[in-house]
Amino acid sequence: MGMWLSSPILRTQVEKAVGAWLVTDQPHPTEPFPGCWLLPVIDRQALSTNGLTAAIALDESCLQTEWFEVICAGSALETEPARNTVAPFARYKPKDIDNLINILKWNHNDLAQSEMNQRAIDRFSEELIQAYEQSHFLSKLGRFMNCGTQPAEMMQAVCQQIADIMPFAWIGIQFDNSDAVATELAGKLFLVGDLPCNHDLFRQKTIDLIKQIAIDDWTRLHEPQKSELAAMVRSELLIDPITHDNQAIGVLIAGNKVSPDPEISSIETHFLDATADFLGVFHENVCRFEHQNDMFFGTLKALTVAVDAKDHYTHGHSERVGLLSYQLARAMGIDKQKCERIRITGLLHDVGKIGVPEAVLCKQGKLTQEEFDQIKLHTIIGHNILKDIPSMQDILPGVLYHHERWDGRGYPEGLSGENIPILGRTLALADTFDAMSSDRSYRSALPREKVLEEIGRCAGSQFDPELAKLFLTIDLTSYDLMVAYHHSTADFAI
Repeated sequence: MGMWLSSPILRTQVEKAVGAWLVTDQPHPTEPFPGCWLLPVIDRQALSTNGLTAAIALDESCLQTEWFEVICAGSALETEPARNTVAPFARYKPKDIDNLINILKWNHNDLAQSEMNQRAIDRFSEELIQAYEQSHFLSKLGRFMNCGTQPAEMMQAVCQQIADIMPFAWIGIQFDNSDAVATELAGKLFLVGDLPCNHDLFRQKTIDLIKQIAIDDWTRLHEPQKSELAAMVRSELLIDPITHDNQAIGVLIAGNKVSPDPEISSIETHFLDATADFLGVFHENVCRFEHQNDMFFGTLKALTVAVDAKDHYTHGHSERVGLLSYQLARAMGIDKQKCERIRITGLLHDVGKIGVPEAVLCKQGKLTQEEFDQIKLHTIIGHNILKDIPSMQDILPGVLYHHERWDGRGYPEGLSGENIPILGRTLALADTFDAMSSDRSYRSALPREKVLEEIGRCAGSQFDPELAKLFLTIDLTSYDLMVAYHHSTADFAI
């Protein structure tokens, strides 16, 4: 049957019939030769025609026509075997054709409607899943709004999560380079996906666009014919401003949509709009955190200056101990945020010297036992000064125990080995290194090689042996630059 239907002669007749049907609104069944009927089935959706199918119906009379024999010859088929094969299908009479075409239309319409319904269900399911993912993302994003730390990492993570749930080839967040933007974000482009143009040029054009944004008159959808940015990526862009104090300080951009439906939907527009609003709130919190951080470090600086002012020989000592402690902590593999807290501990480790008489701190020559006992009290005094400040609880062990020794001969409690908190062991190395490297009232600074030799010699007695070994690997370039700066400003110290 298949070979007979594929005959070039029959196919030509079908093509002629279909060609005639395409120029009429209501095609009717056609009989290209006696007993063979071509039945048109039109695939229509809404007001458009998507396709036209020709069904073939045969009756017994066609088997006896010359046409049947010609078609068999065109298919290289023997007539009698072909007639026997086709006979079971040749059951329709001319009077049945109208009924058959109606049945075919009904069946086709049912199938088409079922397919449309399934597509609608699939589309609704996809939109429902996307709406859930978007709602979950916005809920999660809202929980992070009060966090002002690590803003750059946060922005990159936001881009990635948007890219995971939105059908776009790339997602970007660009911030203006103005003073209104948080320091860690100013001028930066965060991007996930394949941006189909030069990144530096795109970044500069986006910054130029941010400076032109009028919040009250802003079009989110940018088309290549009207937008320079959209023309660069050859795609519609969805651009939402990120604002601070009703001023645009950045934009959230989605481009090159990858979806069966190329049009940007209202769901996608509303989602990016809501995300941009959240990012604006997050940026405000980042700025607030930066301001509080500046005030915090300003207070620490004032405290360290007050301590250093009691003895001009220790000018910059606390800042240098903070740097060395930070570097040693990084060498230990401690994460950056905790290392920053260790640096703060270094800044405050000697704050208790405020309670030690200047005559004792600045005494030329050897101290009496009573005077040394007074100096040893600075660890306890410092601990007592800071212990009631909630944000200082994690640094207290460093302030209290930075003069403990690995062999148990230190103070204030004579702790030994790993009973000394790691913060105390870390600061002990940084404090001693800087003390030996600096001029003091009772001696001059030791040469670098001698200082490093002493660190190695005292490993296992004064210092944690593993930390001492690690300390000797630290790059001291930054430390030396800080020493040079402190020497240059020593005459201006309070």
